[in-house]
Amino acid sequence: GFGAFNVAQGQVTLGAEGQSNVISGAVLVGLNTTTSAGAETAGELVIAGGSTVCADWTYIGRNNGSTTTAPAGLASRLRVESGMFVSENLSLGGAVGFAGYTGRPVLEIQGGVCTVRAVLYAGETLGGVSTLWVNGGTLRHLATTDTSIRLGNSGGEGFLRLSSGVADLAKDIILAYGGVGSTGTVELSGGLLIAQNIYKWTSPGTGYGRVLFKGGVFRPTGGGMSGIDSVKIGDGPAIFDTSLYVG
Repeated sequence: GFGAFNVAQGQVTLGAEGQSNVISGAVLVGLNTTTSAGAETAGELVIAGGSTVCADWTYIGRNNGSTTTAPAGLASRLRVESGMFVSENLSLGGAVGFAGYTGRPVLEIQGGVCTVRAVLYAGETLGGVSTLWVNGGTLRHLATTDTSIRLGNSGGEGFLRLSSGVADLAKDIILAYGGVGSTGTVELSGGLLIAQNIYKWTSPGTGYGRVLFKGGVFRPTGGGMSGIDSVKIGDGPAIFDTSLYVG
């Protein structure tokens, strides 16, 4: 086991068939390592099999670059290829203690299962763009604290992109939760998206929320969609499966 686990630069691979890793502290993939111009670095953690459990927060791209240290933005990444990754909480993006955040962090699921038990946020700070990308495998959000997934939580921009696989979310998807400057986007081009509702935050309602349908299936279990600024259908169809709907 590990007390905490940081990947500041380069790629680290964890997990193999039959292997179990437990991290009692936080996992940080991409972090703040410098104040020098253009000198910040990106990190990448690959889950390649077995079971990896973080009992605390997983932070992807937190404090990982500013307009000074990484003006073009850095895409630190957690990629689940196989096996199981479980985290109590998970946050993409965000900066504490400095302005001008430029991070472009990504949680990419190619296979296996990624489970977040409690809090799941993408897009914590103005200037950054955070992406949850399900490209195979399964993303599960259990919402054990009754907190819905938030895309664009505190002035940042958050994407949920589903091109293959399953995103199985116990609660809602809230777009632009952080008000001014916040943007939340759901882009469904394949796979299956399960959630109670997709809606834009309205207190205040000064952010921007959008949904792009380009294929795949949305299976709402609650109200469906409401309050969204823009809903568009691309080349693929918009398919709604209401078999689990509870009005």
